[in-house]
Amino acid sequence: MQGLLSRFMLVSVLGLIVLAGSVTLASTSDEARVDGDLLGRGRQIAAGVTDAVGLVQDRRGHLYAASQATGEVFCVPPTGKPLVLARVPGEPMSLAVSRSRTVFVGTQSGVVYGVLPDGSVVEVGQVDGPAIGLVVDRDGALLVATPGGVVVRVAYED
Repeated sequence: MQGLLSRFMLVSVLGLIVLAGSVTLASTSDEARVDGDLLGRGRQIAAGVTDAVGLVQDRRGHLYAASQATGEVFCVPPTGKPLVLARVPGEPMSLAVSRSRTVFVGTQSGVVYGVLPDGSVVEVGQVDGPAIGLVVDRDGALLVATPGGVVVRVAYED
């Protein structure tokens, strides 16, 4: 088991598998082989987002991921073909999505961007240090975590 898991950079309970900088999204709804690995339970639902970071899903079932190398933010609709939604400056580190489908992107430099559903990009704010974790709370505010253990709450109007 140790040898198999050492091949993966990340294996999450949601089925995100990052292999050598590319992302494969898998569902556990049927038995299948994914990318030739013996996962046993899963089927590929999308591929092609290189150097992927973050994986969030909106209420409509759209998945979002970002390329750390290019700054591109991808939307993976239920059809499974990744579409470039926008490109943000800097190196993405984390993602979150609001009820209105604004995708928040935290970057290595600490700048947090909002990608609106129409693909436009707005700067939401900045924290000291990389924005390593993002989540939208039940009130719609954005929470941003930094490596120093600081969590910042940003009120954001969609």
